[in-house]
This record gives sequence, C-alpha cells and structure tokens, in this order.
Amino acid sequence: MLPDLDDATLLARFASLELAPGGFHHREHIRLAFAMLRGTDFGEAALRSRAGLGRFAAAAGAHAKYHETLTWAYLALVARCMAERDYPSSLALLD
Repeated sequence: MLPDLDDATLLARFASLELAPGGFHHREHIRLAFAMLRGTDFGEAALRSRAGLGRFAAAAGAHAKYHETLTWAYLALVARCMAERDYPSSLALLD
C-alpha cells in the first residue's frame, strides 16, 4: 500500500513513474481511477488510464499484468460512485 498522498500528488507521481510498483494494489487503482476521472469525461479518463497503466506496468517489468477489462471496470464503478455523490477526494470515496 502506498502512503495516503493527495490525489494530485498521486497522479503526478504515477505519471512520472515514481510510485513503487510493489505497493500499487486495488486500493491504488481505485484512487487512480478517481484522480483520472476528476475534471474530465469518461472517454478521456479511459485513454489516460490505459496509456498510464500500460506504461507503469512496462516500467515495472510487468507489462502482462495490465488488464484492459479491469481498467474499464474500475473506471466505470468509480465514475458511477462519483455521479451519485460529490466526493472531495479519492480517500473520501474509499471511506
């Protein structure tokens, strides 16, 4: 598990490949989906998530771990939660 970074820091560290792959689990996938969806439409978030997660997995030497269907599922579930309630952060969504 990664430390509870704020969403902007999480997204920036993910994009710059500064996150430790060994600490990137389901919780972090949900947080990342939230951060990717915040302030953009679903399609754009999906494209950014796909590219970012593929790059992250490849940099960790685990390209085969990227799963397209799971990426879309996480995004769809998080987007639904975000549509039902205005969460101030991904940590609030998880709570």
